[in-house]
Amino acid sequence: MLAVSTDPRGDTPGNVATFLRRHQMTGKMDYLIGSPAELRPVWKRWRIASRRGKHGLVAHSSLVYGVSPRGKIVTIYPANFTPSDIVHDVPLLARL
Repeated sequence: MLAVSTDPRGDTPGNVATFLRRHQMTGKMDYLIGSPAELRPVWKRWRIASRRGKHGLVAHSSLVYGVSPRGKIVTIYPANFTPSDIVHDVPLLARL
């Protein structure tokens, strides 16, 4: 699994490590961070929207992509997905 930062200012290595630890994802998920200039091409390629709003809060898209080992987007999960949705699809994605 890979998460992509939508908050380059707030997603520091320390904050990301804390997030992964709190969600029991350390060693199970990677988290791409960087400067806005480094992340912009990733946001564009994967159609990730991000905008800093009032009070420093970041509004962003929240889609989860199911990607085959060859990098093809096979399915898109909405923000309200359940873990069982992904568990069901992982073996299917791995075969593509």
